[in-house]
Amino acid sequence: MSWVRPVRDIRTPLAGRFIERPPERLDADRHAANVLPVVRDIERAGVTTLQGIADALNARGIRTARGRRWHPSTVKNLLGRTGALITQGEAA
Repeated sequence: MSWVRPVRDIRTPLAGRFIERPPERLDADRHAANVLPVVRDIERAGVTTLQGIADALNARGIRTARGRRWHPSTVKNLLGRTGALITQGEAA
């Protein structure tokens, strides 16, 4: 399974061993990678706040990986998951 990214398991005494990433996390990673280009389009249109991005995603009918509506915190989590920078003015 070459697509499985190893992560450290810090919950055990064997903190240096690697485990497979849980399937639900892989689904969330894939979903984030698919939604990020839409977020970038929204930002290019002039929307710069997490709330504004969440509202735009909801208006387009795009749901979170769990099928729910977007909120500023879920947008922030998406940007963190993809390694994208948080939009200016929302870094706090």
